[in-house]
This record gives sequence, C-alpha cells and structure tokens, in this order.
Amino acid sequence: MTWKKRRSLRKPACQAGDPLGLGSNYQGYRIVGTNYDYLDLYEAEVGEGKRWEKPFEIVLGAAVAAKTGLKLGDQIIGSHGVGGGGHAHDEHPYTVVGILPLQKNVLDQLILTSIESVWYTHDEEEEGEEHVHSSKFDAPVATTGFPDPQGEFREVTSLLVQYRNPMAAVQLPRMINSRTNMQAASPAFEVARLFELLGVGVSLVQGIAVIIVIIAGLGIFIALYNSLKERKYDLAIMRTLGATGGQLFLHILLEGLILTFLGALVGLGLGHAFLALVINQVDQGAVNTLSASVFLFEELYILAYALGVGVLAAIVPAFAAYRTDIAGQLTRS
Repeated sequence: MTWKKRRSLRKPACQAGDPLGLGSNYQGYRIVGTNYDYLDLYEAEVGEGKRWEKPFEIVLGAAVAAKTGLKLGDQIIGSHGVGGGGHAHDEHPYTVVGILPLQKNVLDQLILTSIESVWYTHDEEEEGEEHVHSSKFDAPVATTGFPDPQGEFREVTSLLVQYRNPMAAVQLPRMINSRTNMQAASPAFEVARLFELLGVGVSLVQGIAVIIVIIAGLGIFIALYNSLKERKYDLAIMRTLGATGGQLFLHILLEGLILTFLGALVGLGLGHAFLALVINQVDQGAVNTLSASVFLFEELYILAYALGVGVLAAIVPAFAAYRTDIAGQLTRS
C-alpha cells in the first residue's frame, strides 16, 4: 500500500490506521515495522529498556526474548521472508533496545521496530552499501501516525484500521475490495468463516468425544455390576450389622461418582500435559499464545458431565444393592 493510497482512506469512516510493514524475520519471528500506536492498541508498556526511537532499534516480545535468549544491547541480522533461511539483510543490524513483558497476545511473538527501518532495509538492497552510514539512521522516527514517506511511492504491507461507527465496518471493506486493487479483511468475518470451514471437523471430534464418554459410562456400569455380584454376601453382612438399604444405595452410587471424578481429573491432567508438550515443541505460531497452566472455567463442565455419567452408570447397581435379600444371600453362602 503506497502513501498515496493510504491518504485516500482518510474518510469519515476511518478513525485511525496503524501502518504495518512486514517481510522480514529473525529465526522465524516476524519483524514488524509500525509505530507506538500499535503498542497502545494493546495497552503494552516496555518492561525492560525503552521503545524504539531511531531506525533499526527493536523491541522484542516476551516469547521472542525467552526463546532466542536476546538481551538489551544485542544485535541481530534480519532475513527476508516469513521463515528462517531467507536472504540476510546484513547491511545494517538491528539493536535490541526494549523487551515487552508477557502480554498473552500476538505481541509476544513479534519483533517490533519503526516503519522507517523496513524502508531503509529495502533501500539498501536496491542502492548498495554506500548508503549504510547515512545520517538518516540517526534521525528520530515517527512514533505516531504515518511517517514522512519521503516520496509518494513508499509502501507499507498493511494498515490496521479502526472504524468510526458500525456502518463503516460494513461499507469501507466493501468499497476497498470493489473499487481498488487493495484487499480489506475483517477479522471477525474471517474468523467466523474459518470456524465455518472447520465446523465439520469440530463436530466430528465432539461426536467422537460423546461416544467415548458413553463407552466410559458403560464400562463403569459393567464394573460396578460385576463387583456387586461378587460382593452380595458382604452387602448382606453390612445389612445385618445395621446398614440400611439407603446407605448401601448411596455407597454404590458414591463409588461410581468417585470413579468418574478421578477419571475426569486424570483426563484433564493428561490433556494439559499434552498441550504443554505441543507448546514446547512448536517454537512459534498461534500455539505459543496458549498456556498449559491455564484452566478454563468451561473445564468445570467436564467434571459436571463426568459426575452425571457416574450417577447414570451407578444407579442400576446401587438399586440392586438397595434390594439385597439378606436372608436368601446368607442362606446361599
């Protein structure tokens, strides 16, 4: 997107637009050229050091700093593309001037710098190394809005737009897609479309989970019923010692609840352990925004469902224990 096209979006429908310059990475982590408005959007403050003030100064996300081991004052060489192994931009290294605390959002996976850094990197590729020590590298960068383009054809990869009103959210993307050679993408719409595409797979997994729960319930029922057959004499003795039929009923019911509750706890533990293993193996991407130590409130529903299955599985064996024939059982034994 050129500076000229960016100015054409200055309409009443557009409240703000944060420029984003992409195209480089360090060890697979995106180097993003932007301004302070992007940090303010996430209400992020630098934990160590400071924000970038000059070209080729960078601020690291928490995950980037943790995975790479970079510290304040370290220098890195960016590579072209979105993955490691691309052409190295070794004309001018980036210097770490700040590190963000853990945000638990996309900032943790990014290396942030100024838009000017992205421009000057590509200038050096086109013009050669005679401009490496240019005085423009010592000049302050734009900290808000769009920097001085120094020419109509300066480009940014994308623009993060904030709308003034709900009507603009409908009209502006449609206008951009139909009347320009740019592409507008609405995050809410794209996420909804993604879930629609994945809906069949999600429904299939949920169906398999329901079948597994039903099979587990049947397993508990069979285990309790077989156990009850072997323990009828013990139950009869308990009745002779003063236990009521209701107490035996609750005893068997409690066994089913304990089995399902412990099974649900073990399942949740294994699930979080598997998630921790996946996060540890994947160095970047959306998976890194997850945390295996975080337990969601919705997981309590799993425990509730497990207890419900336990009650259903134990109700028949418990009723059989309630109706235990004391005299007949002791006579047969």
